[in-house]
Amino acid sequence: MFPMANEAATIELGRNDGTVVRRTVAAGTTISGGSLCVLADPNTASKSLVTSTGTAFAGIASTDKDGNDSSTNLGFYTTGVFDLTLALKTTCTAGNKCVISGANLVREAVAAELLTGAVIGEFEETGSAAEVVRVRLHTG
Repeated sequence: MFPMANEAATIELGRNDGTVVRRTVAAGTTISGGSLCVLADPNTASKSLVTSTGTAFAGIASTDKDGNDSSTNLGFYTTGVFDLTLALKTTCTAGNKCVISGANLVREAVAAELLTGAVIGEFEETGSAAEVVRVRLHTG
């Protein structure tokens, strides 16, 4: 695995080891398995960045992608239950909706994000800043 901070840890994938959605990725990009990724048109995924907050969700990378290979496809989980890390200076309440809030970080959704499709799932635990919490994805 290519080291990156705060990758998702799988708790449950469901039937058939989860639903994996194929997306386009840049050939020279390195993506660690477990990375939260954002979506751009057309069906293109990239790693979430510090500036990625409340953006469209591509999924969680199902495997590592080596930047030295020429592959341009990668599988992403869009359903399942994962341990994810809360952003700094945030809290969450079990049952509330969740969005990306930086590089491999999440936070509670604000009202406008509930309408834009930025929601990636729902918190199944209450937590505080930088804590690892259980999130059920439901974007697939």
